[in-house]
Amino acid sequence: MKKIFILFIIMVQLHATSNSDGLKSYQKFCDSGDNLSCTMLGVIYYVGKGVQVDYQKSKQLFERSCHGDTLDGCFGLGLLYYHGYGVTKDYDRSKQLFEKSCAGRYNDGCFRLGVMYATARGVERDWAKAKKLFEKSCKSGDSRGCSNLGLIYTKAKSVERDFKKAKRFFAKGCGGGDAKGCTNLGLMYAKGKATDRDIEKAKKYFNQACKLGDAKGCSNLGIIYSDGNGTPKEIKKAIEFFMQACESRDAKSCSNLGFIYYNGDDTDKDLSKAKMFFKKACDYGDKNGCNTYTILSR
Repeated sequence: MKKIFILFIIMVQLHATSNSDGLKSYQKFCDSGDNLSCTMLGVIYYVGKGVQVDYQKSKQLFERSCHGDTLDGCFGLGLLYYHGYGVTKDYDRSKQLFEKSCAGRYNDGCFRLGVMYATARGVERDWAKAKKLFEKSCKSGDSRGCSNLGLIYTKAKSVERDFKKAKRFFAKGCGGGDAKGCTNLGLMYAKGKATDRDIEKAKKYFNQACKLGDAKGCSNLGIIYSDGNGTPKEIKKAIEFFMQACESRDAKSCSNLGFIYYNGDDTDKDLSKAKMFFKKACDYGDKNGCNTYTILSR
């Protein structure tokens, strides 16, 4: 079985090969039996890089490469069934495909399978199995698996609560570029868990998480700057980070922006902006945002 470790996120960056000539080349090699080229074509149609998104074409191409024992194709097909893209959502089928890719040491397959057991998505929740799969994922270099191991030790799922181990796994995940690992490492320093409380280090890791795209990292920075707890209060910076998080659909950050403008907290009071942000918070699922928006709309 081929063990070709091609991350989808890297494939998205195929600028030169997603034009018509590149597509023709991949199609030619795919037709000649090169399963890797079939997989790459499937990814291009999956993400819509230079073409219209076409999940049916992705499915056909992933099936072809998976039948040829290319693990990337099996994983891609599993994602289609997991999300219900172009097919009827089928967790049993996605589980089978993730198991096949994981057995072939394809990190993404192990990680996704671990998530299924941790979230009871299509299977009975089994923290012991999730832990084992995240350990395999982490050891193979998938930073997300390391970060999720940190959560397991933080929440004491199938293991004794161990903040020192959690901190170590969060640090490994963050060091590998996982945004959520950085956010959780920042929380350890902010709360003084398994370490001395250190707001400057918390800010450092929240900022890293925010730059990597985790809305919670941005939101936590906003809270630090708005509260001024352990650092000077800077509402302008708080607004900046709450805004980033709110734009990423973090409901509480939208509510926090609403309260800043409603109260005129070190900024001009603006009920129109406040109402707008409470509406967004409500739309994203924050009950306090809904209640405050209702009151302001009377």
